[in-house]
Amino acid sequence: EHAKPNCRTYNTVLATLSSAKGDYLDDAESLVEEMLKAKDPAVRPNSITYNCLLNHLSNTKTDTVSAGIRSREIFSMMKEHQKQGNLKVAPLSETYNVMMKIASRNVGEGGAQRAEVLLCELEDLYKAGDSQLRPTTVSYTTCITAWAREDNELKLVKANDLMERMQEAYTSGNRHARPNAMSYNALLSCYRNVVSAGFIRRSDQQGIVDSVSMLLREMRKSDNYRPNQATYTTIVKILVNLPVQDERIDTEIKKVLALCREDRQSSEQLVRVLSRAAPHLM
Repeated sequence: EHAKPNCRTYNTVLATLSSAKGDYLDDAESLVEEMLKAKDPAVRPNSITYNCLLNHLSNTKTDTVSAGIRSREIFSMMKEHQKQGNLKVAPLSETYNVMMKIASRNVGEGGAQRAEVLLCELEDLYKAGDSQLRPTTVSYTTCITAWAREDNELKLVKANDLMERMQEAYTSGNRHARPNAMSYNALLSCYRNVVSAGFIRRSDQQGIVDSVSMLLREMRKSDNYRPNQATYTTIVKILVNLPVQDERIDTEIKKVLALCREDRQSSEQLVRVLSRAAPHLM
């Protein structure tokens, strides 16, 4: 007798589709519909099934608004099943993370706020004792990225607060929330976007320089991660776009470039940034 497909079989196909190049969302939706109609209980969808479908939506490159709406429908359905005692399709930490990723792509549509609401819910569940639902490095980094993309003067305050919450979660015992290079780079991207958007007043400039320098020091002192090419390129972009360009900024850029060479993290992109904005420092 031939082996019958079960939920794991379908999930494997769904995961393959979600990682494949191209848009296979309709195919994924059809497979899930097929699973729902199956008479065999072993084929019925579980949390991983819906996570695969949400991953499809998170990778959609066109209609991010529709993807956001559909993802919230799926998430609500999963929570409703959970309330009814069907824990087989209850949201997982990964579910929350991919929902935050989808929200982060809805720039100007309240995406960052939605992502942070999801993070707060995940934090509360973890603090209430649900060890299966915990905020992770991905959770906090995704929320920081969401705020970095928003056209909002408060985004830097929000992003810094999220980094502090992640560090506090890690030191308080959540070993899955340790900041990494991607977390710091996401925060630095928020600084870059704030500066590029002209949200920084002249009186704020030294505070920005000091904060960026502190973040770089923290990264270079860490035993778990180090600044990479993206780190140094982002920092230089921040410095060359500050409202006041003077000898102090030139000195700061030279310090950063020296550290970059020491860490062997020079890149073609960094050279292009310097050639356009500060050729005299090359």
